[in-house]
Amino acid sequence: MEFWGRCPYWTVDEATALSWGLNPVRVSNYLKRHRHNPDDFSIKWTKRKNLADRAIEAGDLLTPIRPYLYAAWLAEVKIELEHAGRKAMDGVLKTSRDAQPPNSGETLPEKSDAATPISEKADELENPKLRNIFLKLLLGVAVTKYKFDPNKQGSAVSNIAKTLEELNLRVGDDTIRKYLKQAYIEFGGDLPE
Repeated sequence: MEFWGRCPYWTVDEATALSWGLNPVRVSNYLKRHRHNPDDFSIKWTKRKNLADRAIEAGDLLTPIRPYLYAAWLAEVKIELEHAGRKAMDGVLKTSRDAQPPNSGETLPEKSDAATPISEKADELENPKLRNIFLKLLLGVAVTKYKFDPNKQGSAVSNIAKTLEELNLRVGDDTIRKYLKQAYIEFGGDLPE
């Protein structure tokens, strides 16, 4: 499994196989042999892969799939990993080249762990790539969905907060405004006129 931890990204098929603690190459061969007569594992694997495909389509999971982000997505959608899957994912994450949160020895969170609000995580994004992605995503959504314009007094910030509140994801107006300001300062010049 050490090889998979060194990969900078995974395909959906690889990530799905690794979530069971299985070698993706062996799983691929197994699925090919059982494609006309799927067994219980083949059906479960297909369902989990389908969830990941849909998460990608919805924008909840980004491609290429970064190992740590896939592990976080599994926890977020409450996919329970069997012991082998959890052990394998923890091992892969320890050897991963992927950018991880400041506690780089961190393992896959237990299902009982409460999620930390994204507004609190943003200050912890020491990795410039992750920080830039966060700010670009925030700015892109604010401009396209909420018609954010830093030069005009508008309702974008309060509408974003309201949408998040409806989803039980509470982030205050001041926090949203703070990160939108940072995002605009750093990336606003890249926006089309």
